[in-house]
Amino acid sequence: MNKLFLRIFALIISAALTLSLLSGCSSSKVTGRVNTKKYTGDVNDESVAEGKVCENDRFVLNWNDTKKCVYIFDKSTSKTYCTVAEGALETVMGEDGMPVKNNPQTESPVTVYYYDQKTLSEKSLTAAVDAVQDGDVYTEKTEKGLRVTYDFMLMEITVPVEYTIEKDYFTATVITEEITDNGENHVTGVALSPFLCSVKNDSPDSWLFLPDGSGSLLSTATTDFVGTQGSMKVYGVDPSIQSMDLNSYRKQINLPVYGMKNGDKAVLGIITSGAEGAELSWNIGSQNIGYSSVYPFFRIRGYNLIHAPEGFTATEVEIKVFDEYINTTPLSVSFYPLTGEKADYNGMAETYRNYLTENGQLQKTETVMPTVSLKLLGGAESKKYTFGIPRTVLYSLTTVKDAEEIVNYFSEELDNDFLVNLIGFGKSGLDFGEIGGGFKVASSLGSKKQLKSLSGFCDKNGIPIFMDFDIVAFNESGAGFTLRSNAAALPNGQNTHDVRKDLVTRKETGFRYNLLSRASLEAAAQKAENAAESYGLTGVSLSSLSNTSYSDYNTKGAAVCGDMAKQASELIKNSKLPVLSSGANGYAACASSYITDVPTGSSGLDFEITYIPFYAMVFRGYAAMSGESVNLSSNERTAFLRCLESGVSLTYTLYNNFDSSLVTIDQSALYGSEFESNKQRIVDSYKEYKNVLDKLSNAGIEKHYIAENGIRVTEFDNGVKIAINETETDKTINGITVKAMDYAVIKEG
Repeated sequence: MNKLFLRIFALIISAALTLSLLSGCSSSKVTGRVNTKKYTGDVNDESVAEGKVCENDRFVLNWNDTKKCVYIFDKSTSKTYCTVAEGALETVMGEDGMPVKNNPQTESPVTVYYYDQKTLSEKSLTAAVDAVQDGDVYTEKTEKGLRVTYDFMLMEITVPVEYTIEKDYFTATVITEEITDNGENHVTGVALSPFLCSVKNDSPDSWLFLPDGSGSLLSTATTDFVGTQGSMKVYGVDPSIQSMDLNSYRKQINLPVYGMKNGDKAVLGIITSGAEGAELSWNIGSQNIGYSSVYPFFRIRGYNLIHAPEGFTATEVEIKVFDEYINTTPLSVSFYPLTGEKADYNGMAETYRNYLTENGQLQKTETVMPTVSLKLLGGAESKKYTFGIPRTVLYSLTTVKDAEEIVNYFSEELDNDFLVNLIGFGKSGLDFGEIGGGFKVASSLGSKKQLKSLSGFCDKNGIPIFMDFDIVAFNESGAGFTLRSNAAALPNGQNTHDVRKDLVTRKETGFRYNLLSRASLEAAAQKAENAAESYGLTGVSLSSLSNTSYSDYNTKGAAVCGDMAKQASELIKNSKLPVLSSGANGYAACASSYITDVPTGSSGLDFEITYIPFYAMVFRGYAAMSGESVNLSSNERTAFLRCLESGVSLTYTLYNNFDSSLVTIDQSALYGSEFESNKQRIVDSYKEYKNVLDKLSNAGIEKHYIAENGIRVTEFDNGVKIAINETETDKTINGITVKAMDYAVIKEG
């Protein structure tokens, strides 16, 4: 009996401690943060009648009072777009003469997520059941459309959404600061219009678009009763949230867009506000639901993860511990209808590119990316043993003197047509130490004089040279930044911390690090710029800043990754020196002078139809780009062809000094990167690649398509057409034979 009593008591204490964490998340230093408003049940009792609410030259915004949803009529094409699954508006009669009920998810304009403190789990509410059926829906006409408030009465939650029509698009916006809850059922996120970009399962000539890596098209075929659900974080996983489980390798979503195609009808959704806190979710192939869809889920309340207390019954191994406050940024998606020839991913890429240029985010570039980009790895921490006692030392993979010899070699062999990026040349090499590697060259790798000499040689020969500074992650105080004062914070005020991901596989390696306070990024970027300038470099490489979006609960507006896009893009734009980015998120890609590690493939999800070069279709001609490292890929020839398909330059990762002690270094990029074993392959690839790349110049991509025989064709706006054959057999297109695993220029410019 005593043992049973102690066991029950321990469970109660464990649960109580966990709950105390939930209520103890208010220790942030930031003032002026707000919580959701208190639910009162008082709403505007104005209501809008069934039918037309407003119209402009192209669109008519209508209200369906039965389904409590908005539908948009496009006068130019006579097509309809709806905030619920299009077929859900129709009444289908069954064999018994009774109406067939739709799955309630398909009739829900929003899905709301809240935190249940009894079960310590996040739960969802569907508008069709919890607002329309068991709650209420209120409407109010606005200047350009309609405001709809979904009242989830049983849980005492309201969520207002405004729908508006513009010249060539329509928009749905969650008014986050007007969300209410009862203080117990905390609203944590909203899935907006989850079936606006949906297709009835098994529809011919249909797919969903997900910007996974370079971009991918997803199948809409029925798979089983349940189907497949999942999501990927826009701009990559927030490293401030430390998961206890290893994540499987996936590419990153760099662009805040998604879409669908069904015959001659397509829609592109652009997340125009709140993208930093969004995930792109999918629900595919479910026989029960009947539709496949892709949609954004917006998180408004940050969290951290903890293990479930021992013996506590939880639905997941990790429990979310939520912030007391919310990010009040409006959550907005603009939907662009595409029809006819534009109703495909080419039209989507053109539409998104036009959106970026019209909003002043993207401009044509005169900068030409050299045919080859070289990433030279400086140092890495290694274990040395003295009388069996281990100590950590910095192993010199490539010294500055080695780098100069490599540059000299390629200067002759590549006709100076290459770019150099020095990575891991700071005080801690490729590993975490002081922020920005101390903004110095490690003494074991070289001196300032030697680096200035290398920079001078590159400048004289027209070779762009950069040095990479990690201004996001660190685990030592120094260079004017301390772990105590300059680390980003979790919702409970503790320092953020995560585990390093491998350069290639992105698997966790076990090395912990902290994230720099978002308020300190500007100072760190300035130090990096000053260091690059003092070394005489062409510019500064800010790879981690360009591809990492993270939260900081000690910086105003930075909760749930808030304002990361604006902050990073402004830091890059304001640099006096050219900035080189790596695997850049869209906001950084728009602002950078050069981009390496441009995605040329996708994650290869099980339900993917094919990858597409969407990223390059948007940015080629507007940014100087090179692809992912050819020599680090599983198949170098495939990587070569995919770079050519996207019209981006070749990237290679190299180091100079091989030694058997490298087996103690946990960096998979070292395998296959040794200079001597790669140098001739690089020269051979350069000679083959340059002949084609010169034909492209800075041309944009006008069209891309996949022929029935599998040939992938890219048409550039200067008239050049390139065909890629990734199959194992020879293929013919336009009377030209393209050999297996090869390419052909089927039309000159």
